[in-house]
Amino acid sequence: MKKIAIAALGEGTFKDEVSPVFGRSPVFCLATVLSGDLVSFESVKNSAGDIPCSAGAVSAKVLADLGVDCVIAGGFGPQSCGVFRECGVVPYAASGCRISEALERYLAGDLPSYDYSAVAGDLSGRNNVSGFYFGRRGVKPTQRSHVCGRCGYIAGERMERGDKCPNCGFMSF
Repeated sequence: MKKIAIAALGEGTFKDEVSPVFGRSPVFCLATVLSGDLVSFESVKNSAGDIPCSAGAVSAKVLADLGVDCVIAGGFGPQSCGVFRECGVVPYAASGCRISEALERYLAGDLPSYDYSAVAGDLSGRNNVSGFYFGRRGVKPTQRSHVCGRCGYIAGERMERGDKCPNCGFMSF
């Protein structure tokens, strides 16, 4: 059995288009497939789509925690690719088509896996879900901030590995 996530525009129905970007996609369609047959299909709102930064990494972590085996979208950023690589989730590229077409192409084996070389940046995963060094309100350019992998909370102070999120208590830093 495989669980497939598809980044979608609109409400997350079969007729909606595949989102050109992964992290800022408004909704994810989750399809469960067994022996080439669709077993279940549901839509899940992307709760990380509106956070100020690291939306791709947070979205990737949420989907990996849901047990997704592969993800289909038009494009992926370096942080989401790093999380996918760490978690064993395979990204596939599909753009300019409907959800139903992308799913059919994947099941037929006609969908190419995403080319990591198309992504600029560090794919080592060491900076996943921990944010950038710049561009946050209230955070100095030299100060590192962190984003919680569960709730998206942005901690402006320095967090160490093993620290818990002050907002939800999840150990994600």
